[in-house]
Amino acid sequence: MRPILLRGAVLPTIKSRLFTTIMDNQEAMNIRVFQGERPQTKDNIYMGTLPALPLSGGKRGTAKVRLGSALCSDGRLTGLQVDVIVKVNVYQDEIEVSIFNIILTLVSVH
Repeated sequence: MRPILLRGAVLPTIKSRLFTTIMDNQEAMNIRVFQGERPQTKDNIYMGTLPALPLSGGKRGTAKVRLGSALCSDGRLTGLQVDVIVKVNVYQDEIEVSIFNIILTLVSVH
């Protein structure tokens, strides 16, 4: 488990963290979202799973996934953003291109 938002963050806030593939030729990545501060994932609250993210394969660490989250001033989670980034060669230059982007806005129902 890799936390994105840490306890004591000034609210409102938006934070993101970059993750990379851990195996060669990895074609997908599943991301499970938890709420909590305990070091063991099983001790935190499971909030859901994002859809399997499409990756382009290639060497380990080539594809990157940026996962971001936002908290409003009263501490509620208001949004998640997922951005899949791959490196491509264009005219002998290596650039990073976003191939998949999803923004989830969470609303509370009273």
